[in-house]
Amino acid sequence: MHRSLRQRLVAYLKAESVRQHSASILLPVTKTHLAHIIGVQRTSISRELAKMQKEGLLMCEKKKITLDRSMLNRY
Repeated sequence: MHRSLRQRLVAYLKAESVRQHSASILLPVTKTHLAHIIGVQRTSISRELAKMQKEGLLMCEKKKITLDRSMLNRY
């Protein structure tokens, strides 16, 4: 089954949230490396994170991302 960029990104962020025991996570990799892990271009990651922030799913501050877990559970 093919998962969308958002689904793959949400899965990664949720896994990091569990690993770091926090809704506020520090990205352990660069956006370029994250894009490589997910299989997209870095610009796609940046664009999707911006969309998700606008929708209230998360808040980005440099390498720190704060997740709204209740909103992300829709994915």
